[in-house]
This record gives sequence, structure tokens and C-alpha cells, in this order.
Amino acid sequence: MKKSCVFLLLWMALTAACSRNEPTIYTIALSPSNTHIVYIATMKGVYKSRDNGAKWESRSDGLGDAHVISLAVDPYSPSTVYAGTFGDAIYRTSDGGQRWYPINIGLKGHVSIVNGFAFRPKDSKTILTATTVGVFKSINEGGEWIEKVGQVGEMESVYAVSIAIDPKNSDLVYAGTSGGIYKSADLGEHWQKKNAGLIKNEVGSAMGLGINNILIDPQQNTRLLLGTSLGIFQSMDGGDHWAKLANGVGSPFVIGLAIDPKNSRVIYAGTDKGVYKTSDGGETWVPKTGGLESKVIRAIEIDRNQSQTLYAGTQGGLYKTSNGGEEWTLLKGYDKK
Repeated sequence: MKKSCVFLLLWMALTAACSRNEPTIYTIALSPSNTHIVYIATMKGVYKSRDNGAKWESRSDGLGDAHVISLAVDPYSPSTVYAGTFGDAIYRTSDGGQRWYPINIGLKGHVSIVNGFAFRPKDSKTILTATTVGVFKSINEGGEWIEKVGQVGEMESVYAVSIAIDPKNSDLVYAGTSGGIYKSADLGEHWQKKNAGLIKNEVGSAMGLGINNILIDPQQNTRLLLGTSLGIFQSMDGGDHWAKLANGVGSPFVIGLAIDPKNSRVIYAGTDKGVYKTSDGGETWVPKTGGLESKVIRAIEIDRNQSQTLYAGTQGGLYKTSNGGEEWTLLKGYDKK
């Protein structure tokens, strides 16, 4: 759930100006091994719940004044969590958030915004991250980072907004940038631009289309969905061609996507006008905003074990639904030191 520098700065200004009683939720992460455990980040820091959001604990020791905008839980070591920040690169905790440490060796000095992470399947020591100056890779759990933008000319738009690794092919990577989508078949060593159907005019397209989110269908890995600054796009051939899915989505600015792991025809989109849902693979979308007092969605996550349960991070707090978006409830108790 990430955005280009321009989009991020505008979004931060909007949320700061509009937020009233409840804080802005910048990111959400559920533990893959125990989805009762939920992490969120607000302006005041990182918070952790062990009971699906009923109670919260502050988990910011070591982060200082770092503003966390992305979180990712290691799928094979759930006590290990990575935090991408606005202004202070990357932090890691190995004890479920009790203490955070910076892990920035190899990152360029001007890496300020870290938008997201992707773990290599069955090898979570290998991590890719999307940053202001492109994609970086670590093969030792963030102990050292190596820039991976390919050879000269391969990735012209170096602002990486989102990153995803194919769960069935651990060398296949997709990077969303401020100028479209790139694909690598060798874990980031080389890249190919895959904008057919996304950006009509490639000339001057460095900021043509922010790819905020990349979804790979868990049941059909050649099917991809993108949440972008110009709507939702789908590819059925691994990114070679794209088509827009727009029927019923009330806003072109899609910041988050979540797919039902048990039924990939069910997808949720978080926009600046609320949550939308499709049950037919994206042909039609309907709003699911019952109970959402704040409709500017910053992040959306689905419980992989109970797919009717989702969390939506908004400019005015964290919401939860247990019935597939029919009704949302505001959660409280976080944002306290």
C-alpha cells in the first residue's frame, strides 16, 4: 500500500489537515502465522495487538522520531518485523517489536522513503525493498543492501513505489514505480518495462502512473492486479498486457488492494472515497462503506485465515469488518505511549 514521492507528500498533507479525533493509520501488517497479531503505524509510532485489535501495546522503542510508513512481518520468523520510514530508511525488530534497530548498510545516503518489502518464498533472508532511489536487495535479513535497478536504461524511473515476488516462482519480481511497472526474471538483476495498456505515451512518463500496489493472484500467478493513481488494472499474462477495471469504482486513486486467498474473484480496493469490493474478478465493483466515518483509505489488509475479516487504515483511525465489508467498526486504544 505505497505511493510516489509527490503522491506521498500530498497524501500526508491531506491526512494531517483532515484528521480530527482519530489518528491517521499509515500501514497495517498481519502476522502470516498468527493473524490475531496485528501491527499498525501512526504518526506516534508502531502499535501491536495480540487479539485482533481489541487491545494495543506501543512498540516503538528504538525508532526514535522515525515516521514509519510501511511494515512487513517475516513469513518464516514472525517475531521479525521490518519497518520502512519516511526520512530514516529501514529498521528491524527480532523480538516482535520490543526493540528496533536501524539496518541501513549499503543503502544510499539519500534513501529517505521506504515504501514496501517483499520476501523471497521459502527464503525470507532474501528481501527486496522499494525506495525513493529504486529497488534494493538483501540476502542476509537486511544486514547489507545492494542496489538492483539493472543495467543502464533498464529501469528509467527509479522511484519504486511497490514490490512483489511471485509466490510460485521465487525469481520473478514485479516493481511498481512512478512511471509504471517493471518485471525481473532473475530476482532483480535485470528488468523489463511492462507498460502495454498502462501508459499510452512513454515519452516523459517518469511520473506518468504511480503503481501503489501489486497483487499476484495466489491461485493463478499469471494474473496480476495493480492499484494505481489512475485506477485498477489487470493482466492475465504475467504483465505483458494490461486492461483497466473501472466499472463501479468511485475514485481513480487506488492506494490499497486485498485479495481473498480462498476466492480470488473477491477483491477489495481502498481509495480516497472508501472501500470497494468485487465478487466477479473485477468486472463490477460496489462500495462497502457502512460504518466508515473516515473514507480516505491509507491501507487495507485481509485475514488470510478468516477472509471475511479485513482491516482498513484511514486518515481517521483503524476500522475492522468481520463480514466482508458489509459493516465496519472503529477500533480504539492505540496511539498512546
